[in-house]
Amino acid sequence: GFTLLSGVASLIELFAGFDFAITGGGVTPLEAAASGLPCMVIANEIHEIQIGRYLEQRGCALFAGYYKNMNPGRIKEAEAAGKIREMSERGLKTVDLSGAERIYEIMFPERKGL
Repeated sequence: GFTLLSGVASLIELFAGFDFAITGGGVTPLEAAASGLPCMVIANEIHEIQIGRYLEQRGCALFAGYYKNMNPGRIKEAEAAGKIREMSERGLKTVDLSGAERIYEIMFPERKGL
């Protein structure tokens, strides 16, 4: 079975209760990867394709494609022995939640560490 959620106040807190997620291609799959939650990414917008591909190339997610021509059968790949654990570990090692800090430091190098 599956659970469909919408209007969730905090995804990060919610992620701890799941083994796998099916997400859009915005910020959610990046947050999921950083939390160790593997996912299958479906791009809802053209610019989200790059995020799905990025996460799949790094082994933290499966990319099903753009919603108009996606391959939902890719979810079967998650059933391979150890695949969920592998994607979880890769997400934790590959994606962190410090992007905003790095952008700030690039924009304001004189304030680094403040």
